[in-house]
Amino acid sequence: MSKIFVAGATGRVGQEVVKQLAAAGQEVLAAGRKLDRLPKGKLITPVAFDFTWLPDQMAKLLTGVDAIVFTAGSRGKIFYRLTSTGR
Repeated sequence: MSKIFVAGATGRVGQEVVKQLAAAGQEVLAAGRKLDRLPKGKLITPVAFDFTWLPDQMAKLLTGVDAIVFTAGSRGKIFYRLTSTGR
């Protein structure tokens, strides 16, 4: 069994990816900004995650992860913004 991190797990695509991975017996970290909206289940662990976090904050969460699936989208909005630290 692999441990797979799915970014954007509250979205339409992310929810389906999480569901299919868990159905295939994979351990899934379902990640997104809104913890209360993340999928939950036997093999699914919801985790709060934001791309504006510092790299060391992200690294702690990704420890032991075998793969990352990026499904986060912008819904037509500007997704990427630079912060004062250049992130």
